[in-house]
Amino acid sequence: MSDAPSRPPVEKPPFIVPAPLSDSRSLSDGEQKIQEALSRYASAFKAKSYDQIEAAVAEEFTLIQGGGAELTAAWSKQEFKDTQFKHMVDMFENVHYDIDLLAGHMTESGATATFRFSVGGNAHGRTVSMDGVGTAVLQSDGDRLAVSHMHNSAQLNVKPG
Repeated sequence: MSDAPSRPPVEKPPFIVPAPLSDSRSLSDGEQKIQEALSRYASAFKAKSYDQIEAAVAEEFTLIQGGGAELTAAWSKQEFKDTQFKHMVDMFENVHYDIDLLAGHMTESGATATFRFSVGGNAHGRTVSMDGVGTAVLQSDGDRLAVSHMHNSAQLNVKPG
């Protein structure tokens, strides 16, 4: 046994999620279009709808989940529906998924966005939720935008019960 003093535990500051852009001003037309695309993505999860996720996601979709170990996957729409989306649909009951735009920039071929989110529901008899921030790359899909790349960092909360 070593006589060296042990390191004191490091206290992490609380995870702070910024206020949405719409709290400080009205969204521009481009920002509104970005918010609508992100909302379509969130609505598909709440509705557990394959048709809605089909409309919200680009042909090639990349999701990078942060926190501890990283999971990086590039899927076609079909692969995404059969894997990540199916997992969320099967795992959660009473899903909630809310996304609010923090910043957005339109380009000729799409847009980039920073957003805050809250997602969760009942999983295996426990109420769980994740709150965090993320980034998305959206591409033009006719007159709408579709999510082609998403990255997020979240804090998981499990409520007793």
